[in-house]
Amino acid sequence: MSPPKKKNPVRKYAKKKPARNKQSYKSTPRVKKKSVNPDDSPKNIRIQKFLASAGVGSRRHCEEYIESGRVTVDGKVISDLGFSIDPLKQKIKLDGEYVRQQPKKYYLLHKPAGFLCTNKDPSGRPLAVELIRQESCRLFTVGRLDENSTGLIIVTNDGDLAHRLAHPKFQIPRQYRVQVVGRPTKEVLSQIQKGLYFSDGRFRVRGIKKIKTQGKSTFLELLLTEGQNREIRRMMARVGHKVISLQRVGFASIKLGRLPLGKSRLLKPPEIKSLISYIEAGEERLKSKPKYPKFKKTTPGKTTTSKSATSKSTTSKSTASKRTDENKSNDRRTSSQSSPMTRKTSKFTRKGVAKKNTVSFKKTSGVKKNSTKKNSTKKNSTKKNSTKKNSAKKKSTRNKSRKR
Repeated sequence: MSPPKKKNPVRKYAKKKPARNKQSYKSTPRVKKKSVNPDDSPKNIRIQKFLASAGVGSRRHCEEYIESGRVTVDGKVISDLGFSIDPLKQKIKLDGEYVRQQPKKYYLLHKPAGFLCTNKDPSGRPLAVELIRQESCRLFTVGRLDENSTGLIIVTNDGDLAHRLAHPKFQIPRQYRVQVVGRPTKEVLSQIQKGLYFSDGRFRVRGIKKIKTQGKSTFLELLLTEGQNREIRRMMARVGHKVISLQRVGFASIKLGRLPLGKSRLLKPPEIKSLISYIEAGEERLKSKPKYPKFKKTTPGKTTTSKSATSKSTTSKSTASKRTDENKSNDRRTSSQSSPMTRKTSKFTRKGVAKKNTVSFKKTSGVKKNSTKKNSTKKNSTKKNSTKKNSAKKKSTRNKSRKR
């Protein structure tokens, strides 16, 4: 048998291996998760907003359904308009039927003339939304075009995106091609670009240029960032060049292209991303705007004033008192030099000729009134004497004629 192996002797002063740091191999330290309010989570939305996005109807109609008790969430009747839900976890029913969230869709439509950009018209005129053949999904237009205008318009069921694209604070550019009567000059175009004032406010164009002329009309290209009611037509009519035809050619980075009149197509993913990038740029622009400083509130009993302010106020008071004293001394001198007799003998006082020795009107107002009264009494006495003389002459002529 082989002898047993001897164990290696342990050195007394051998270096021990350092203890391994537990956090050395971890990429990032653990962070405690903050408690999140379930009502503030992005999944939770108002119940009327969910019903409207699902195609049940407009938001106002959905609110009427909720108030009448026709909507249930997990078997409970909901009548509160501020109630929020999670459509992925909860079951929502309307009149006993399940309501499901529909996927978001984005269309580009070439709107023809004679169609309205609304979802309901009491007079029964044709709607632009009806040109898109779609199932039960509720669609609406982003912004509006006039009934007589044509061109590009975006149709979607995404309410948040539609609101941001149409809101003027995000300044989404819109490109138009307009045919106008006459030939506007450079001065007229610059006037339009500077802006015109109407009852609704100031209308202005970000860019304007001539494209071509055709007979007695001109084609223009306009760039706007705010959509007002019949804005282009009203501006051109104010300048004296009425609009013959108006067509929207572009919206943000999306162009109309060769899409036929009355037809539509789905937006591509890069086109949707470009719209979102325009909205994000608008939000950053709003954040970067300088904020005006707020004034500190002061209590009525306590007022704080600096030393410089007090010194300025004292100097201003002293200068004001000096000026008042000088004015008083000047008034006394002029009043002592002038007299009412000089006023009667002067020939140019009525014509407003300035003289050196003039009296302040406040002190001599009584003298003027007295002088005017005397003059009026003299005039009246002279009139009476003249009337008496005329009557005596008439009587003498009558007596002579009788004697003859």
